Amino acid sequence: MQKIQGSLIILFPAYIIILLNNKIKKLLIRTLLISFLCLSFWTLKTFINTGCFLYPAEFTCVNNVSWVGKDYSHHSYAPKVKIENEAWSKAWIDQKKKILDYENYSKNFHWLKTWSKKHFIVILKSIFPFILITAIPFLYFLKKKNYLNLIKNNRNYIRNNKILFLLTIINIMIWFIIFPIYRYGTSFIISGITFLIIPLYVNINKQILYEILKKIIKILFVFFISKNLLRIYHDHRDYIYSPWPKIFSEKNNYLKDYKKVLKNDGQFILLPNDEHACYYSPYTCSSSGHVYDKNFLIKFKNFNYKSYEYK
Repeated sequence: MQKIQGSLIILFPAYIIILLNNKIKKLLIRTLLISFLCLSFWTLKTFINTGCFLYPAEFTCVNNVSWVGKDYSHHSYAPKVKIENEAWSKAWIDQKKKILDYENYSKNFHWLKTWSKKHFIVILKSIFPFILITAIPFLYFLKKKNYLNLIKNNRNYIRNNKILFLLTIINIMIWFIIFPIYRYGTSFIISGITFLIIPLYVNINKQILYEILKKIIKILFVFFISKNLLRIYHDHRDYIYSPWPKIFSEKNNYLKDYKKVLKNDGQFILLPNDEHACYYSPYTCSSSGHVYDKNFLIKFKNFNYKSYEYK
């Protein structure tokens, strides 16, 4: 539900259902039906919020509802949001020399050089511990100098599971071309690495595998405890309510200053004076330009809820 391309992950359980026996098939089919029901409620919620079932995919938008963004002047216009989000995910903000607009930046891989200097490094740093720890059995093969068996096992494994491997590669490619931020592609990247590493475990003596796994668990325990302790230490800053999260402002967590933007019938929306994020505000707040739009109405108030829409 983070990004639309994540919906392709449904292909994995669908393929597994085909491979399994009838009893397990029924269980998985029921699970998929329940998941589909949850997804349906989520798309309905998205439609109520945006006028689109899969925002910001324009083809899922219903243009004849009053609250959907209908052109570029509306901050929630789906094509505009898609172009902007895609550019930002490709490190648009990190351009140093020639500053391209959102649309041109995302075309023809203009973004690749800038992206590789930031996001690519983040991805490498994030997956390196996983690769290092899970590939420990590779040392076993090096010790045995059994390189040919290692290559043969991996080739046979990929051949026998080519559909799953192909699905993983397709998902990684779609992620890379559209929204190449690590958190959006984590599952696909880790799945791809796992497919390559599994054969190392399959062809190791069970007792040796058991010993390796014990060492991995110990290493993981030390690694994650240390990583989180370092994170807490480095992220700790002397600010009001420290070390609790900053919910009032980005600077020292003090209450922000807001100004009232008057709308129809004397109603108003708060706008942060620094025009950054609203954080925890005492009233309805927006940091977007649409608060200046005279066509943007506060339609009615009922049961302590207000409805906002365009004329």
